[in-house]
Amino acid sequence: MDKGNPVPPSTHRPWHWFRRGPVVIALLVAVLAAAGGSAFALSSSATSYRLGAAHYGDVQETLDLTGTIQPVTEATLDFQVAGQVASVDVSAGQSVTAGQVLASLDTSTLTSDVSQDQSALSADQAQLDSDEQSETSGSSTSSTTTSDPSGTSGGSSSSGSS
Repeated sequence: MDKGNPVPPSTHRPWHWFRRGPVVIALLVAVLAAAGGSAFALSSSATSYRLGAAHYGDVQETLDLTGTIQPVTEATLDFQVAGQVASVDVSAGQSVTAGQVLASLDTSTLTSDVSQDQSALSADQAQLDSDEQSETSGSSTSSTTTSDPSGTSGGSSSSGSS
């Protein structure tokens, strides 16, 4: 032993912690992991609030999806009149009520049909009036035609009441 150095040379090594290094490093990692875990647990378990001023505005969100959709409810429509649609008064997805007008028809074809039918009715009414007049005036005179079995006309007779 050296008198100037009280520690024997075999026990004085500057690298002696390397032998205990894996144990020290493992303890250091365990302490750091425990500290990080507790910090994470404390921060995630606490309720956080974000405050802001309320104001009116439109909310817009766009979804881009692919798939098959099924209607919630489905109704069978029954129309009294067929025709061309002139205008649609509601949009897709809009809520409607019973009796609400959903669409309007182009009535030009229907109006034309009504005019033609009214003309035909007037003509038929005039024909009926004419037939009734001739029936009334023709009741004073009657004529009959007979045919014989050979198929030739036998003659006619008229009788009048005046």
